Amino acid sequence: MDEDLAESIDGPSISYMLELCKEFQVYAVFSWPELGDDEKVYNSACLISNKVEVIGNYRKVHLYDREKEIFEPGNSFEVYETELGRIGIMVCFDLDCPESARILNLKENLHYLISPI
Repeated sequence: MDEDLAESIDGPSISYMLELCKEFQVYAVFSWPELGDDEKVYNSACLISNKVEVIGNYRKVHLYDREKEIFEPGNSFEVYETELGRIGIMVCFDLDCPESARILNLKENLHYLISPI
């Protein structure tokens, strides 16, 4: 991946997804290469509501193989409150690490667990 493709949370990709969610009245979770305020690149998953708001942004904790050459790991698992219920997000290899789901489940009475990949 070309690291120049990474965008901040205020970038054009997130703005585009916000408008699509509003237009189609849906929630969305999708992965994207995030350029953090610290200028590091993260493999992130953004949760967007149908009301043009970013509810949460999860940074993948468990990087796999060569991902470590491009991305920085995240450091937490969050549960997001929505009108649909409590949602936890994991990305790809996080699913292979049982502690990821365990942490999310212990944090809150989780309703949904989502992985965009």
